[in-house]
Amino acid sequence: CTQLQHLNLCLCDEITDQSITQLAQKCTQLQHLGLSECKQITDQSIIQLVQKCTQLQYLNLCFCFKITDQSIIQLAQNCTQLQHLDLSYCDKITDQSIVEVVKNCVQLEMLCLYKCEKVSNKLKDELKSLGIKI
Repeated sequence: CTQLQHLNLCLCDEITDQSITQLAQKCTQLQHLGLSECKQITDQSIIQLVQKCTQLQYLNLCFCFKITDQSIIQLAQNCTQLQHLDLSYCDKITDQSIVEVVKNCVQLEMLCLYKCEKVSNKLKDELKSLGIKI
């Protein structure tokens, strides 16, 4: 799968960090990855993913409750072509990582932050004023 660019694993609740780490090592050309409701994955595998798959343009982490600012900051630093990021219901995410995403991912068009209660309304308003759909 070395040339694989699109993969949707949404609702695959048996996916683990080990699975994502293997994916990252073998499929470095990934541009579009759906991991919504893969509730077992943590920062550990997302960091591996974004260090190997730097061409990511779309990433859906909706309902990935274990994801924190640590992996999202790594995402921002490594995947600067990112256009769409869904962090809905990732309740550990704060302004710190979102600021990094906006600063580094200048092609960002959509940033879903529904039920990210630790992201301030002030920052959400600033994102809207920049033309980023949230």
